[in-house]
Parts: sequence; structure tokens; C-alpha cells
Amino acid sequence: MSSTVTATITTDESSGHKGKFRYVGRGTKLEVNPNLYHLPPLASFNDVLTLRVTDIRQSLSLGDESPYTLSHHGFTARREPSRLHSVPYDRSSWNNEQLVKDVYMPEVVDLVKKVTGCKSVVVESGVMRSNVHTEVDTLTKEPEGDGSDENDAGPCPRLIGFSSAGGASPAPKVHLDFSPLGARAHIRKYHRKTALAARPVIEAENKLLKSGVKWNELKDHYQKGDDGVPRFAIFSIWRPLKIVNRDPLALSSCASFPISDYVALDIVQPTGKNIPRELSQMIDPADPLRKESPEGEEPPTHLSDSYLAYAPRDAEGKSHNWHFISHQEPTEVLIIQLFDNEMEAKTGSQQVLGNGNGSSDVSVSGVMHSAFELEGQDKDSEARESLEVRVVAFW
Repeated sequence: MSSTVTATITTDESSGHKGKFRYVGRGTKLEVNPNLYHLPPLASFNDVLTLRVTDIRQSLSLGDESPYTLSHHGFTARREPSRLHSVPYDRSSWNNEQLVKDVYMPEVVDLVKKVTGCKSVVVESGVMRSNVHTEVDTLTKEPEGDGSDENDAGPCPRLIGFSSAGGASPAPKVHLDFSPLGARAHIRKYHRKTALAARPVIEAENKLLKSGVKWNELKDHYQKGDDGVPRFAIFSIWRPLKIVNRDPLALSSCASFPISDYVALDIVQPTGKNIPRELSQMIDPADPLRKESPEGEEPPTHLSDSYLAYAPRDAEGKSHNWHFISHQEPTEVLIIQLFDNEMEAKTGSQQVLGNGNGSSDVSVSGVMHSAFELEGQDKDSEARESLEVRVVAFW
């Protein structure tokens, strides 16, 4: 990658942190999981390795001077208490959907603007995870609006895992939620509010697509002249709700993860209601006038390209360069880049994947991540509790 990191800290490699990571086995036949947001079953992640993990706890005291940056690594961390950590609030306050929307979501918007310098932020969803891993969890249960008129697009942000059915569970499967094509489908189809906010991006991209530019060539037109594509990015703001004693979250640096280890696969995502057709359509550059679906017949779900991963080829797995925060506390936040078209423009590759069911070209634009089993963790301890808030940022 072209950017360089000048700040340095002493990493905690000498502490010997290691963890168990689950990768897709080479030659494994993958199928799309029909459940919303779900990855293939754990049996497909049958290449299990114990790898070294670097503890980035020291970086929390450095704030904006942290050497771990979104532009280079695809993640960063901050010590960022919420008002919900102070009286009159307590741990139970985080289970209150209205409080999370009214108090915490605005804090997330401010944090993302401060760290990234973006101009606007759409908060799309909040996922509560409070159970040990299960193959099918509450992610499959979507909150709904009736969509009866054009102004009713359903709830935004969608809050998942807050009901009496319990929270979702960690995903101990190495993955990245969006490929570049998946991210572009997402801003068009996930929710009316996102699509309207993304109109300048979508319109610029659609103009290029109608002229014959291919989807995997859009990165070559990022911020170039009057017809250039504006910047947008998708982030996950990940916060534990109690100290993490099991199944922590790890992130693999964008700077080193080999594109040859990417595996494309589709994930089923919900399709938003009442999104203007000129924004929701996925244009075929070879036939720009073809309608993706007839008027009024947008299906309730769509496929979104994502990435899974093969295990590292080097003996010690250093190319995957995993990081985590030991005993991460509720005031400590991970900012995880799921896609950024600026990074894509700087580092994208034309190499086409031939594995899995996805169809996008490989491009470094977000960070691989996974829950993992930390060596020596107490397997009988209570389930990890965390809240991840997904946002789309625009410049």
C-alpha cells in the first residue's frame, strides 16, 4: 500500500497471545446461507489455525496519534466513554432501544466525523450480541415497518438482538462483510435513508456505468474531474458492554492480508422499502437500459457480495497480522472499516476470483475480522456482550 505509518509503539508480541482462527478450507464447496446476514455454517470453516495475535491496548492511550489507522490498517481504536456509562444510566440502559437511539447513536455519529473527517453519517443498524455462537440467531429477525407509503421505509437504524428473544452471537469465521460490489449494492438497496444520502455517489457511478464503465473499473474514476465519484465508506463501531473474557474480536491489517487469500461469497441482506428505482437499480454496463426487476416488484431480499478467507500460506501466519484489545472494556471502541472507495482507488487489484459464489473482483477496501478463541480463555465464562453500530459515511 502507498501510505506509510510514522508513529510507533512497542507491540505486545512478547506476551505470546495466540488464538484459534477458522478459515474456509481450500477446495471447500460454499453455498449461500438463506438466513439474513448469515455466513456459511461453521463446518465450511474447516481450516482451523492457532496464530499469534498482537495486543493493541497500548495504542488506546495515544488517541488520534495511534499508529493503527483506517487508511493503512483498516481499523483503529479509541477510549471513548458514553453518557450511558454515567449515572443515572447503568448496564441495563444499553438494552433500552430508545436510549441507544437517542443517546448513543448521536455519539457514534460524532465519533465517526471526528476520526474520519467525513461530512455526514447515516446510522443504519445496531446489533446486540449476547449469546455464545449458534449457527442461526436473532440476526434473521428483521424489525419491520409496513411500507404503506413512500415515506415509510421501515426503521432506520434497524436494531437487532434487543428483543426478549435475546441477542445475536459472535461469528468465529474470518470474513469481510462487503466486497466493493457488495458495498455498492448495499447503499442502493439496504434502506431508503441510505440511498437518498448516497444519491451523489450513486448518480455519479450510474452515469459511468451507462457509458460502458464496468463495476470493477469504478475505482479508476474516484474523484476525477466533474464526473468523478465522491467518497463514501462503511464502518462498524464495535463496543463491548462488559469486559471481554471470551471470544474477543480480532482484526487483520489491510496492509498485509494477501488478496490471494480472499474468497468471494454472497450474503443475503434485506431490501429496503420505497427506495427510488433510479437509485436502487444495479445497472448492467453491457445493457444499461435493462431493468433489474419490473416496476413494483423489488424482491424483499438481495444478495450482497462479501469476502471469506483462506488460511495464510506462510508457516507462522504473519501475513494475516491479527490484532485485538486484551480484556477490552466498555469504554474502549474499535472502529472497523468495512469498505472505503478511497482505499479501493489506491490499492484495488484487477485480479478476478474464481472461488465461491461471489462475482466481484478482488480489491483491498476493508478489513478482515473474526471472533476468535483466545488461548487460555475460560470456555465456561458468560457469553461476550457487545454492541456494533454500522454506519455509512460521506465526504
